[in-house]
Amino acid sequence: MYSSVEKYRIIEKLKHGTEIDEIYEETGIPKTILDEWKKEADLSIRIKKLVEEGKLERAREELESIEDDELAKNILSIKILRAENDKEAEKRALDRILELDPENVIAMSSRIKLAKDEGDIETRKKLLDMQLKVETDNMLAMSSRISIARKDGDIETEKRLLDRQLEVDPDDTIAMSGRIVVARKEGDTETEKALVDRQLELEPDSVIVISSRIKIARREGDIKTERELLDRRIALEPNNIIAIKRRLSIARTENDVETEKILEQELFKLYNNKEQTNDAELQEVSGNMSDTDIESQMQNQAQEARRLIYENKDVLQTAEQIKELLEGEDETVKIVVLAEFYFKAGLILRAQKSLKAYKKELKNKDGIKMVEQALQLTKSARTNQFNWNDLWDRQMGIQSKKISSQRVNSDLIELER
Repeated sequence: MYSSVEKYRIIEKLKHGTEIDEIYEETGIPKTILDEWKKEADLSIRIKKLVEEGKLERAREELESIEDDELAKNILSIKILRAENDKEAEKRALDRILELDPENVIAMSSRIKLAKDEGDIETRKKLLDMQLKVETDNMLAMSSRISIARKDGDIETEKRLLDRQLEVDPDDTIAMSGRIVVARKEGDTETEKALVDRQLELEPDSVIVISSRIKIARREGDIKTERELLDRRIALEPNNIIAIKRRLSIARTENDVETEKILEQELFKLYNNKEQTNDAELQEVSGNMSDTDIESQMQNQAQEARRLIYENKDVLQTAEQIKELLEGEDETVKIVVLAEFYFKAGLILRAQKSLKAYKKELKNKDGIKMVEQALQLTKSARTNQFNWNDLWDRQMGIQSKKISSQRVNSDLIELER
């Protein structure tokens, strides 16, 4: 008995003109069987041609000529059913194929696609599990199943399949990134560190990977590794103020006066270049910024975070970058940027959570109304109709008043002294 995978691989060869004798020499499959498969190949070619010419009735007549092979009949019917756009009949035919031939991965793939189009997660999950029993190294099927497991919060399945992907391809950096996130969730620092170190070997100039390794070093109090990696990141991103500031902090801790002086000069240069500056906290260095300067820097910092929304594809890493970039900023700024990001990433529940948190902070009726509008649009899946710039401009207006108020209070304290 020959598997359906082997049979249809041979049929494809026959359809493309490979001779029976040649296949016999290569596989040893008896010529009587190959003759039957050749008839099926020829019939498949005729049906395909009739379908392409729009002669569906003629195609059905050809199909009815098959009397004793229900499996072949169902397989060849798929082309006709797709031409007729009869999804229900196609689904039934594919289900019957899988009843007759449970390891038919071609039918599985087609049925999985239909389940995906219909949003039938449970059927898709079941079929992907079936497919992975037959094709244990199918990376695409694994990725699809990982995506479902991630949405279900099924961390064990996600971890198992990511580990399998890394067995199949130890240099798959996408699988590595997913496995790193799982390790971080589980608090498995050793696995996280080992995988990030491997990623660094494969992508030595990736600032995202370097940043991940810096965070591990910081958590472990490994100042030496953090210092070395910060130097690498600054070499790759000379205008990265967050990295420069952290490196400056280490230089001060280690009493490295020369490095401290160089880094302070770099910060001043960036501060003086308005186009490059994105950091309100340079007042730590200058100690002499005006209200306008602070407001401008804060806007640039948050706008840099907003830029990430539209430029990055990896949702988890982008959220981390936004949080890191806005570290130390007013909490409402962070909430507004994250709400917009979650909307654009399609994470509606997270976006709603962020907006509800923002609404609690508001006192102004117009602002509350605007947030309620955004929340209503998420429920009706019309998020593109919401003007995020209006909400953003409103928030920056609040921040401007807040800064002025803080500066006045600071001046009063200074006078009292």
